[in-house]
Amino acid sequence: MNSLLQIAVCVTLVLCIAEPVAVSGYRVNECNKRFSYVSTKSRTVYYTERYTYKCGTWGWSRCSGGRRASYTQYYLVTQYSTRVECCSGWRRDRYGRCLMAICYASCVHGTCVRPNYCSCRPGYTGSRCNKDINECMVQSNSVLQCDHICINTIGSYRCECNSGYLLDANRHTCNDVDECSMTRTNNCHQRCHNTAGSFRCDCYNGYTLDPNGLECGDYNECKYDGMVCDQLCMNERGSFSCGCEQGYELRGTRQCIDLNECTTGRHDCDQICTNGNGTFICSCFEGYELGMNGKTCFGK
Repeated sequence: MNSLLQIAVCVTLVLCIAEPVAVSGYRVNECNKRFSYVSTKSRTVYYTERYTYKCGTWGWSRCSGGRRASYTQYYLVTQYSTRVECCSGWRRDRYGRCLMAICYASCVHGTCVRPNYCSCRPGYTGSRCNKDINECMVQSNSVLQCDHICINTIGSYRCECNSGYLLDANRHTCNDVDECSMTRTNNCHQRCHNTAGSFRCDCYNGYTLDPNGLECGDYNECKYDGMVCDQLCMNERGSFSCGCEQGYELRGTRQCIDLNECTTGRHDCDQICTNGNGTFICSCFEGYELGMNGKTCFGK
């Protein structure tokens, strides 16, 4: 019988079992990983090989016998080894430490801080930090609210102010603008009064504000204020003055009183002067008569 040669094809199998390593020093996130692998070994197998040979007279017979033979037998052996590697979800950094977490879904706007967990930058949320936070809709102590207008932006927000206000250096508070202190922000003709978020124009005495709310026109006191003077009212630019009719004189700025022409000598009567309201009357002594001009006296 021919020698038997049994050869097994070698197949390498590697099995990994991870066991955490006790943390000591810098050995964080490290595991003892047990590996198994299959190797091929051989051995010699001995057996008795049967054979026949000629025997008897003239070799006419056949006899059988046995002799020792061998063949090489191949077999598979499973062996085990252990080495320290990063635990699942971690990889080594440039210094060989297992401190770099692995996130299989990338962190769009954040950092992978532990296996499959993203820490998002301010303004973003979601498992992958890929969702914008609308800060204008959030009411929390972590978000400073805008005084007036909040505008959401990608990953952030900004504040704006209503007309008449200026954004403070803190980028959230709106401060009133004093338009009256800056000629470029108001065009009042005479007076400017600052108000919250705006301003209003006003005029000096004797002027009135035009419908445009900016310019001042002369106010006709004689026309609109009624009896501002006893008798005569004369409008002036920004003011007025009073006068009196003939036979009266102005006392103060507005009152007209009767002028006694007879006592002040402001008459032209020949003989007798009699005062009246705003006028005077001439008359003559007995034996005289008043002339056609109402002033001169003639003898009878």
